[in-house]
Amino acid sequence: MNENLALVPGTSTPISINTINNGISPGGGCPAGGLNNSAYFDGQPGGNFGASGNSFQMDGATVTIPIQFNVICGQTYHFKFAIADVGDASYDSYVFLKAGSFASEAVNVTVATVSGDSTIVRGCTDADFIFTRPQSSADTAYTVNYEITGGSAVEGVDYDPLPDSVYFQPGQASDTMTLHPIYYDSAPDTSTVTITVKIVNQCGDTIVSSGTIYILKNPNITFTSADPTVYCSNDSVALHSVASGGMPPYSYQWNTGAVGDSANVKVNLEGPFDFYVTATDACGFKDTDTVHVNLLQTLSIDTLVSSPTQACANTGIASATVSGATGTPTYSWTFINQNPTDTVEVSTSTLAQNLSGGWYYFTVTDNICSMTDSVKVEAIGGPQAVINPDKTEGCNPDNFVFNNGSTGANSYQWNFGDGYFSVSNTNAQTHTFTGDSTTTIPVSHTVYLIASNGMCSDTTSVVVVNKNCGCMDPKALNYNDKAVVTDNSCIYHAPEIKIPNVFSPNGDGANDVLQFLKQDYLTGIEYWIFNRWGDVMFHTDELGKYWDGKINGNYAAPGVYFIKYTAKGIDGSTVNGQSFFQIVRPK
Repeated sequence: MNENLALVPGTSTPISINTINNGISPGGGCPAGGLNNSAYFDGQPGGNFGASGNSFQMDGATVTIPIQFNVICGQTYHFKFAIADVGDASYDSYVFLKAGSFASEAVNVTVATVSGDSTIVRGCTDADFIFTRPQSSADTAYTVNYEITGGSAVEGVDYDPLPDSVYFQPGQASDTMTLHPIYYDSAPDTSTVTITVKIVNQCGDTIVSSGTIYILKNPNITFTSADPTVYCSNDSVALHSVASGGMPPYSYQWNTGAVGDSANVKVNLEGPFDFYVTATDACGFKDTDTVHVNLLQTLSIDTLVSSPTQACANTGIASATVSGATGTPTYSWTFINQNPTDTVEVSTSTLAQNLSGGWYYFTVTDNICSMTDSVKVEAIGGPQAVINPDKTEGCNPDNFVFNNGSTGANSYQWNFGDGYFSVSNTNAQTHTFTGDSTTTIPVSHTVYLIASNGMCSDTTSVVVVNKNCGCMDPKALNYNDKAVVTDNSCIYHAPEIKIPNVFSPNGDGANDVLQFLKQDYLTGIEYWIFNRWGDVMFHTDELGKYWDGKINGNYAAPGVYFIKYTAKGIDGSTVNGQSFFQIVRPK
């Protein structure tokens, strides 16, 4: 069945130049049919057409005329256009369809968040419910009533109250409603809010659109990282760990002191093999990732043995046992001179002979790896180098005293392992070591002493360690987050207490408790409130608990009251104080 839909509204009359016009003909008089339905004519007398805001260059046009007709849901319909000139073929005729007028009647609900998904974090990020209305109703004012149809979040508890509806101005295609989550300590880890809009179309069908937002108490920060494998303990290893799941950008802190999502480390046979990185997101939430380095080194120096040399006869021997070599290994024995980097090679096999007294490096290198260890050849009857330090650990920076306990020698050479050398015949050396103040990792130094008597010499060494010392209490003013040893230097802020001189408890929600104006740097407080006759009105020893102005469930009378308190500061001090305040209650 075909039906003509191009009709003058409210009639069965087809739309034409003779049925909708302004009653004026360019040739004089009215077109056939006279003045007809001028309310639907777009223009003004005299040919000033387009008064409704439409832009065209024609002799006349209708206003926008909506076409409505009944349909059967589920059926297919075909829309056809037919147009013809009437009377004069010299003028063109047109049919315009309003853009977007064939559109769904549904109100679409979508969710937008900073993270790009449907997740927000309490106390940090918000979410927007975006309502988009049908294009077919874009020219009218439009009100959308929505429902909160699901989710565990409670309005006013887990998020700020929302408006009851969304209102569209004419021409406004979309509107946004922002949801602000509320943070509180006992909040659930995850809660949800679902908003639904239901529209009943002309077919009686219910069109539903909804959006769901997930509210997190703490974001689930995850890491993308890999556990690298190295085949030689001397290798430098690149570590990587990238955080996600929280609110970017992230800051990274490795336990090695490095910052950023990457760090370079060196791994020896004794470890460590686990490295840790803490990622902090833009909301201040933190989580830690562990990166494990797999060391698959097979090359090993199993044993190093030596036999002493007699006096200065250079009869000492040293030998090594090696296993796990890949390919054909090479060997090198070197004598440690005053400067450990200034060495003399004495053998290229696993055996070194005709050695003088002192320390020797043994190095083995295969196709993959290289390893070095050291052994001492004792000198019997010759000089004996001995170092007796006053301590082996100190704060950064710190003075170390190295007492010379050597025997059988008359000259000495010192190497302090930090680029400083000394030639001295004294019995003691004092040296200041400076560590790295930017990391918690201690810095170690190897101090060497060569004791000589003519051509004979003996070498010994001792390791000393610099650690960062300082105040380790985060509550202190001089807290040092790089300190690993406390030096009892903590300085604390003195307690600060300030009590208001007036408050008005009356249940109106404003100034209803005697809340201290300042109560800082305290670990505890106890206070009493008295009326003018000395009766105790309130007493507490709980920090952060305040008087609500009531006694036995009833509001205390207006007037002057006295407060006495004893507070304990984080610096260990005790502060006693007293003050007067007044209760006022507006009528």
